[in-house]
Amino acid sequence: MAQVLHLVMLRDEVKQIPLATNIVTNSSIKSAFLLQDDALISLSYEEGGIRKWCTSTDHPEKKFLLPNNWESIPFVVESNKLPTRPASMMDMITERPISPYFPEIPPSSSPKGKAFIQWMFYVQDDLGKASTVCLHPRFFATFRHGSHLSLKLGDKLTMYNADTDIDQQTGTIVTVAKIDESLDFVILQSNEDVVSRGPTVVHPEDGEPYTSVGFGNDNGHLSYTTGIVNSTKDYYFTGATQLGPFMLGTSLSSRGDSGKDFFLINQKPTFLGGGIWGPRGLLGIIHGCTTMPPQNHFDAISEAATFSKKCIFCPAFWLKKAVMELLETDQKKEKSISPPQKKPCIMTDVEGLGIFYGSSS
Repeated sequence: MAQVLHLVMLRDEVKQIPLATNIVTNSSIKSAFLLQDDALISLSYEEGGIRKWCTSTDHPEKKFLLPNNWESIPFVVESNKLPTRPASMMDMITERPISPYFPEIPPSSSPKGKAFIQWMFYVQDDLGKASTVCLHPRFFATFRHGSHLSLKLGDKLTMYNADTDIDQQTGTIVTVAKIDESLDFVILQSNEDVVSRGPTVVHPEDGEPYTSVGFGNDNGHLSYTTGIVNSTKDYYFTGATQLGPFMLGTSLSSRGDSGKDFFLINQKPTFLGGGIWGPRGLLGIIHGCTTMPPQNHFDAISEAATFSKKCIFCPAFWLKKAVMELLETDQKKEKSISPPQKKPCIMTDVEGLGIFYGSSS
C-alpha cells in the first residue's frame, strides 16, 4: 500500500507524493514543484534537532534514499532554481511586476505566530510568566538576568506551553543544565521529548525581517511585534562585567515579553522580548533594549526627538552551540556507563576432535 511523502519548499509550499518504497526520484520532485529540468535539488530532514541530507544515486536516474520512518517526517526541498507557476488568464492581460532582486533574494516577510507557536513555552517566576524558547525536543532557552539570577545548575522548574492556560495543562519538569552569564541565557533540559522536532536555527542577516513574541502585556497573554535586524556586528555591554556579543534589531518590546523579566540600566527597567523568529527560522532571544544616553535637562528634549531605541538579542547560534555541547556530554556519559560488549564467540570444527569454542583476543 502506497504511503505519502511530505515535501516542503520555501517554507510555505507543501506537496505530497505517494510512494510504495523509500525511494523518490529526482524527476518526481521537480514535477511536483514545477522546477526546470536543469534545476539542482537537495532533500533534507531533521532528526534529533540535527539537519540531515538524504543520500542520492545517479544511475540509471537520480533518486533519493529516504530513512526508515520517512512517512512521518517532513522533508525540505532546496534548489538553485525557483518554482515556476502555471499560466493564467492574467498573463495575457498584463505583465506581472518583478522585484529587481528576484530571484537572487526571494521575497520574505515576518512570520505569523502560527508558524512558531509550537516552540514557545514559559516558566513561572516571582514576576509572572517568563518566556522560554525551544531549541531541541529536550532543550530550551530562557534569560539569565533579573528574576533568574537565583537559578543554579540542577534546579528544577515546571515549564508550560505558551498558548495554553496553565490550568489546562500539567506542565513539564525541566532542569537547569547550563548557565551563560556573559550571553545572559539559561539552558533548560527535559528528560523526555516535549516536541517532535526542534526549530531551524539560522544566522541573522542584516535587514532580515522578524517577529518577536513574549508576554509583553498586563493580561499574561502572548503579544507580537515586528522589526528587522538592524546590525549583526558584535554589540557589548560594559559595566561591572562585560555582556555579549549580542546583535541589534528595530522591534519595540514591552516589560514582560520574556515573562515580566527586565534588568536595570541607569536604575530604570528597560523593555525586553522573548523569541526572535525570522522567515528562515529562529534568530535569537531578546536580552533587552538600548536606552537614551543621560542628558542634562536642556539637551534631553532634542535628544529624545531623534533617539530611536534598538532591541538587543542573543543570536540563536550561541544557544545551539550550548545545546550541542550538552548533547555531546550526554553521549559520552551513556558510553561510559554502558556495559562492555562481549567478544564474539568463535566455533571451530576440528576433524577427528569435534567442535571447539573460543573468542578473539
